[in-house]
Amino acid sequence: MINDITDKDIAELNDTDLRELIGKLCEATLNKNNIDTMCVTYGGNQNEPDDGVDVRVKSTNQFNDDWAIPRNNTIIQVKKPSMPNSKIKAEMTNKDGTIKECIKKIAELNGAYIIVSSGDSLADKRRNERIICMKNLLSSIDDNQNIRVDFYDSKRIATWVKQFPALVIWVNEKVHKRTSGWGNYYNWSNPNEKEKS
Repeated sequence: MINDITDKDIAELNDTDLRELIGKLCEATLNKNNIDTMCVTYGGNQNEPDDGVDVRVKSTNQFNDDWAIPRNNTIIQVKKPSMPNSKIKAEMTNKDGTIKECIKKIAELNGAYIIVSSGDSLADKRRNERIICMKNLLSSIDDNQNIRVDFYDSKRIATWVKQFPALVIWVNEKVHKRTSGWGNYYNWSNPNEKEKS
């Protein structure tokens, strides 16, 4: 279906567009829950050090959207390449093997840490293996598993996008896929007439 989004569409997005999409999805999800979208922060230069945070949701309001943004304090790391366990470990820890400070702080807030990878399209078993890896890494700072962790692959992102028709159109434009029933403005009533400047 032309108006559909698949994991392959998500995988085609470049780094910058992928990070912007996740930010827009967070804004749309908060808006759906009647929470100020100013609670979402993202952006900046893709190549600047971010200490493991590409998108942050920080709200004083609790909301019932358990699978997309599981906690009112949530940080998301966005990656285009595949993220096997070895890369997850490198992403979550410092060179000395300690957990990154941003993740420690989110654990103290009983928040959530999510890794997004558009380079992965995983069966349930493989996705669970990545989540177990994340939990094991955090066991050194969070014995009670107060922090919520999750791993979103390209299929999960596509499912999230499908909840918001405007973002379906946005992704389709970014991957140059025509959206049925939508198009750029043009002089359709008199196509032979030259446009006035």
